[in-house]
Parts: sequence; C-alpha cells; structure tokens
Amino acid sequence: MASGESILVFFLQILNEELRNYRGLKNGEQLELDLLGNELGRLQAFLQDSVAVRNKSQLFGETVKQIREVAYEVEDTIEMCSTKKKAAAKTKNLFTRFRTSFSISIAKQIKTLREAKVKPILDLIDKDFSNVDGSIPSTSEPFTEIDSDQSIMPITVLQDQSDMLDKVVDFEDEATIIKYLMEPKDKLDVISIHGMAGLGKTTLGRKIFQEKTVRQKFPLRIWIAVTQKFDSRVAFLKIVEALIPEGMHSPTDQELATAVRLGLANRKFLLVMDDVWTMKDWEVIKKILPEENKGSRVLVISRIWNIATQVNIRREPHVMRNLGEGTSLELLKLRVFGILQYEYTKTRAIIGVKENWSTVYENINKILEKDQDKLISNVLEMSYNTLSGDMRLCFLYTGLFPENYEIPASTLIQLWIAEGFIRPRQGSFEEAAEKILEDLINKSLLIVTKKNLDQVKTWKHEPPLSELHTFRRICLHSDPSKFLSEKPNGPLIRSFICFLEKPSDLDPMHISTIPFDVLRVMNCKSVRFEEFPKVTGLILLKHITLSIDKLDVLPKQMSQLLNLRTLIPLSWMRRRSGMVKACENLHTLSRLSPKSCKLALTKRAPNLKTLGIQGPQVEENAFSGYFWNVDYDFPELQFLLIEKADVANWAASATHFPKLRWLVIKSCERLQQIPEGLATNLEKLEIENIRKV
Repeated sequence: MASGESILVFFLQILNEELRNYRGLKNGEQLELDLLGNELGRLQAFLQDSVAVRNKSQLFGETVKQIREVAYEVEDTIEMCSTKKKAAAKTKNLFTRFRTSFSISIAKQIKTLREAKVKPILDLIDKDFSNVDGSIPSTSEPFTEIDSDQSIMPITVLQDQSDMLDKVVDFEDEATIIKYLMEPKDKLDVISIHGMAGLGKTTLGRKIFQEKTVRQKFPLRIWIAVTQKFDSRVAFLKIVEALIPEGMHSPTDQELATAVRLGLANRKFLLVMDDVWTMKDWEVIKKILPEENKGSRVLVISRIWNIATQVNIRREPHVMRNLGEGTSLELLKLRVFGILQYEYTKTRAIIGVKENWSTVYENINKILEKDQDKLISNVLEMSYNTLSGDMRLCFLYTGLFPENYEIPASTLIQLWIAEGFIRPRQGSFEEAAEKILEDLINKSLLIVTKKNLDQVKTWKHEPPLSELHTFRRICLHSDPSKFLSEKPNGPLIRSFICFLEKPSDLDPMHISTIPFDVLRVMNCKSVRFEEFPKVTGLILLKHITLSIDKLDVLPKQMSQLLNLRTLIPLSWMRRRSGMVKACENLHTLSRLSPKSCKLALTKRAPNLKTLGIQGPQVEENAFSGYFWNVDYDFPELQFLLIEKADVANWAASATHFPKLRWLVIKSCERLQQIPEGLATNLEKLEIENIRKV
C-alpha cells in the first residue's frame, strides 16, 4: 500500500475509535454516529483492498483525496461540537447553557456530512471500483504479481578482486574495525556497525572485507546480504558452497545447518551479515556458529540500534559518523559514475566512444533509476515501510522543521500529541509519544544530537494564497506580518508554525487576525507579539508557544480553551505569566511566575505534567520571604524547571511531587539545598549556576 493510503487507513481507524468513545448522547445522535462509523469502516476496507494493486488510475487517486478531506472534516465537526457542549455544560448561566445546547446538534451536522460528502464517495466506489473479481480497475499497465524470490537480495561469497572498492574513499572508521578484527579473543567475537541509511555502512564493510591484512588473517571470508526478506536456507546453501566445493545433494534444512556448523568449526573465517533487520534473522545464523572458534569473527551491519547492541552485549557497536562534505561528494561520485561507467563499457564495442557517451548523457535519468537500491529515497523507504501508521505520521511531520534545525524532543512530543497523531493503547499520551520517538531513533530515521533531534528531510510549506484553502498546515519561514497582511483564507488550517532565522516583530494590527477557525497548533516561538493574541473562538487549540513582549497575567479568554494541553508563553521582558482559570487538559506550562505557583494552580490545572517557574521575587507570593513551603500537591507533575528564582529555602516531600522524575535548577544562586524527599522517585537532576559554598 502506498504510504499515503496506509496513513489514511490509520487515520480512519483512530477516527472510528474516537467515535466509539462518545457516551451519553441522545438516541438520534448515537444513531448518526453509528451509521457514520460503519461508512468510515467501508472506506477503510476499500483502501486496504487496494494494497495488491501496483498501478492505480487517476480516478483512484482522486477518490483517495476525497476520502482524506472528508475524514478531516468529520474530525473537525465532531471535535468542534463536543468542545462547544463541554463549554456550555461548564457555564453557570442557565439561559446560555440551554441556548448553546439547543443550537449544537451533532446528529444534524453528522447527517449533513454523511449525505453530502460520505455517501457520494461510497456510491462512486460501488459504481466504478466493483469488478467481478473485486479488483480496482487501472488505466495503467495491468497488475502483475511480484515473484517473491526476485525480491531477495543475492547471498554471495565475494571474490578478492574489485576495482570499485580500490577507489572507495578512505573511511576513518576502517582502522577501528580492523583493530577489532585483529584482537586476540578466547571465543568467536561479534562486531557490529550501526548508522542511519546512506552513511556508507555497507561500503565500509566491503572495503574492510577486501583489505589486505584482513584477507591474510581470514582465508575464508563470506558475505551475506540479509535485507528485509532473509531466506536462511539460501544462506546456508551459499555457505556450504564455500566450504564444500562438490556441494550437497538435496540436503534437508537440518543437514544444511549441521554441515555449516561443522565446516566452520575448524576454519578461520570472517562472516559479514549486511543489512540485518530483525533479531530473528540474527538468531538463525547465531545457532550454527561455532562459539569456541576463537580465531574467527562475525561483522554485523545494521541500521537498527537494538540489533547492533544485542548481537554482542559485551562490546559497544561502532557508530558511523556523519559524512563530511568532501567524503559525501566522493561517495556520490563513485556511486553515480560507477553506474555510468558500467553503461559505457557495456556498449563500447557496438558504437563509437563519442556516440556512446552521448547515449549515456541522453538517458542518464533512466540509467540511474536502474540501480534502485543505491538511491537514497529507496534506502530510506525500506525503513519507512516497517513503520506503523502512527509512526509514519510522526516521522513525516518532522519534515515541517527547516534544514539543520535542532528539534527539542519535548517540543516534538507536544506537537505530535496536539496534532492528534498519538493514540495510546495503555499509559499516557506522553509515554506513547516517547515510545514512538525511541523507535524512530532506533530505526535510524531520526538522529540524536545532544538532547535534540536533527530532522532527516525538509519540505517547503509556504503555499500560494490561491491554494491556501486546501491546506491543513502552514509552516512559514518568512515574515508572518506580510503573510497576514494579505488576509489569507485558511478554513481548514490546523497548524500555524513559524520558523525564522532571526526573531521578527509581528505588526500589532495582526494580533487579532488569526484567521484559522479549526486551529489546533500555534507555534510561533521566533515571532515577537506585543501582547497575547486574540484566540477567543479558537476552541480547538491544543498547543500554544508564543514570544510576548509584555505579559503579566494570561488573559481571561484562555479559560475558553478547554482542549489546551501545552502553553509556553515566552515573555521577552518580564517573564511573569500569571495563571488564569485554565482547562483540565493542560499538561505543559512554562515560564510561570513565582507568584502564580500556589494552591490555585493545582486546582486549575490538576493534570499538569511539565512546569517551568521563572522570574524574580516579589512580596505576599508562594516564595514569600525567599522560602517556598510546598503545602499543596502536584499529583501528575513529572518535569519541573526552576530558573532565575530568588528562593533560598525549599521545603517539600515526595507526597507533594509523587510522580516527579526530572528536576532542573538553573541560575538560582540563593538556593541552599534541594529537599531530600524529592529523591524518592527522581530519575534525573540537572543543576546549573547555583549558590557557591
């Protein structure tokens, strides 16, 4: 299934699950939701059935696009109605509550959606995509089943000669791996190489495989290209061919395994397993390896971190470094011109030299496409295809960030949750998001730099205004004042994100012109607002990160944002954001002033998990007299940052912070000590620039 279709299937699945979560609805509302759920299930089944079709028609693509749009519209409608009903239920004004409840009819809006949007798509599918054999018609070439054996990379015993490898750029990593190979060991030793796709792991392995001292030390050298479709029988047969020239006649799997084990027991060998994807594949080979053969080595190459670490728990994997510009260019030359040289040589005897190179030049794109396994997009696709639907959404979302931008892990997690990508089966949203982040890093699709993530690819997200009405997310890399001055119409926009190289001031006239009614994410850290923007009416907002010049107390309008989970007001001047009556869903609050850190905070935001306290001392606040006596609880708080506060004494126990795992203290020069009771559950403590004793 194409990546877009698989993601859409996942989206329909979680949308259907969301529909089943609604309880206490009127009979008419429940009936409409049930009917809608069944129809979404039919759309999901249609997309799943398309998995076997390789070449799809233009009509199919248009249908998928319509399904995507209607799924988004269903989600917007349900969430908007639900939020308005929650707000009405909380108001004390009975007339307002009755009027709002009467005006919001989920049943009516869902019925309109079903009849106007969903039913026409289902009718189209029934009419144009229901052949006798149940297949989806295509105007392109007929579908042909792929022979599974053809997709298995060949398993070969490499020969000593290789002109190409002699020209490979000299990797600094080579000496390290060769050193490991030459070390004396009591038993068979396993060495692993890890790195993301495209860093040259296989190229490094091949060069080591052909290096002179390695050839001298290991007379028997075997290379196995494992890949995602590993066939252990084919692998054993190839090893047996290297061990027993006359081969074996129709051996069973057990006979093959025995022959390999006995044949390797008394031979000094180097076995390279390239591109290992699962521990299961490694275990198959491991079982037949003679552990007591102390002179031999196994080199495992993998982009999966867990595999690289588990094949030998006594030795850390050798991690490939990012290639320098010069090395990358040399490697690119070898790959591209190696292909072209092959094409030139293949037809040199048929046509003249000049004519031959002209032919190569005219067909360069087709030639490069022939070597599919060397194209980086296809290499990354191998990792991408192993991801689940939610992981694909989260990975593709990193493309919003500009090139060379360091993504704080906490920010990425907050945005994933706010976008609705995370659906925990158990545990919290944060825990589910952290697991996805860990898996993406493990599969080498994201790389860690310090505590941040460096994105893998970038997209351009500044569409022309004429197309804005079709977009769901906007990512600006230029002045937002100019963009807003053109009065953009974005009725479907869910995310408004700004990444600027230098901070930019927003023209005050645009503070009240955020024209995106279904906005869920507003992340404008690099844009300076004169005051808090008018977000009244943007009731679906879940994430707000803003830089504000003057901010003492958050505006009362914030109390209307019942879905808000993350609030990070970055005040450039006073940094003293006070609390208002917040929503129950608020999980992250940063830059809170000391005077607001009191009992009212825990009542207004009972589910707070991340809290940042920042600002100087003032007189009748929670830190009165430079003493913070915590006599109220933060039941869900896991991360606490205290920065540039004048507190000198701090009294608290584990009961006040029962789930606190991470504590950061920065520039609190008066602080004398940290309460011992907090150490009960604490996993990480960071201290920077505090009182000198």
